[in-house]
Amino acid sequence: MERVEKNCIYWWAHPSRIVLFVHLPLLLMCAAMSDSDYAIYGHKTKFLTGQALLVAVVGLLAFAAASVCFEPQYTTGTATKRLDPVRFRTTINGLAFLVLSAYAIFLFPIVLKPQLLLEHFSGSSTAMYTLRETLNHVPGLTSLMALQSLLLILILSYRQLTGENMPSSYPAIIVVTVIACLLRVLLWSERLALIELALPVIILLFARVAPACRNVAIPALALAPLGGALALALLFAAGEYFRTWQYYQYRYSGTFLEFIAVRLAGYYATALNNGAALTTLVDPFMAPIGTAQWIAKFPMWGWLGLDPGGYTFNNMTFLESYLNVEFNNMGGIFLPIADFGIVLGVLCWVMMGLVSGKLFNSFALGRITGLLLYPVWFTGIAEMLRVFYWGETRFFPMLAGGLIVIWIVGGFAEDDTACPLPDTEAVPS
Repeated sequence: MERVEKNCIYWWAHPSRIVLFVHLPLLLMCAAMSDSDYAIYGHKTKFLTGQALLVAVVGLLAFAAASVCFEPQYTTGTATKRLDPVRFRTTINGLAFLVLSAYAIFLFPIVLKPQLLLEHFSGSSTAMYTLRETLNHVPGLTSLMALQSLLLILILSYRQLTGENMPSSYPAIIVVTVIACLLRVLLWSERLALIELALPVIILLFARVAPACRNVAIPALALAPLGGALALALLFAAGEYFRTWQYYQYRYSGTFLEFIAVRLAGYYATALNNGAALTTLVDPFMAPIGTAQWIAKFPMWGWLGLDPGGYTFNNMTFLESYLNVEFNNMGGIFLPIADFGIVLGVLCWVMMGLVSGKLFNSFALGRITGLLLYPVWFTGIAEMLRVFYWGETRFFPMLAGGLIVIWIVGGFAEDDTACPLPDTEAVPS
């Protein structure tokens, strides 16, 4: 008997489909907003029009066309060799130590000043700023918190990749990591941290569906993006209550729900308008300023006695001059265009589409590289309109850490092996 799997992949896990059926409509909706709509957010001019809009649409289509080349809907693969459980556990334990130690350093000041928590949760308008000055955000060290997504992916993939049951201590590690992440979101106003944690887990656990549960699962999860939008709105509302509502509640004439609806829409609309303004008003940098921010902030420059100051661009000065510094996301779809010009920028989106499609293919086939990397890579696809996530400093530890982990557990040597889902069906060979 040879075990063969045939898995269905939900449409929303495909890079091309999330771009065509979610991002493109959102982009066009923001483009349809009037100048007066943008004025609500302090934007005197609407830049998301004409050539800027056309370039954004072409960038999305280029990404989708490139990624679709590798996107199977149904996949088959033969399950052969599993990874070494001992090496896999050692890797997870080491990663858990790094992540939880980074969180302990970051959150430790709260132990000494617990009154800040009470002030923050009671609705103080100044506690958020005091917390930002108090919490231990140490560049390079607390950046290891970003590895939380990779840690959960490894733990939740344990049975599938090793063939053994998960050790009893691992659920506790998951719970502690989630609690630490929630504290980071509430105290540091870093909502993206929770998105980074939740999205990869959702992709890993629910995107690939085995035959035994297909008839039940697909009707329930085919509309998952709607549930995701609701969850995002709830997360956004919780964060904004402590972050901005304490200030605006005395200046905004509407209700809290109206405030949240307007502000959430504004996060995407202003990000796109910011990016459109950047490509309209500023010549291409011809350097990866927005698409690889981590290069300028990499510690090696200081170690080598070099100053990458000429490699930076002051977004805040630009926004203060033309738009609104309160909404400072620069629109990820525009950053390759701002960095390299229209032609090279579109080619950059083609390259990102090819990488996304290839990782998706590996994930769909149940290969180790895809199972470990595609879920964290997917966050960048989901956030494409708002930020160029793959170029941010927060993503670099996950990318580097993921490649190191795959090498340690022997994944590259076994990457031609497809790992079946738990209920893989058996058919005669």
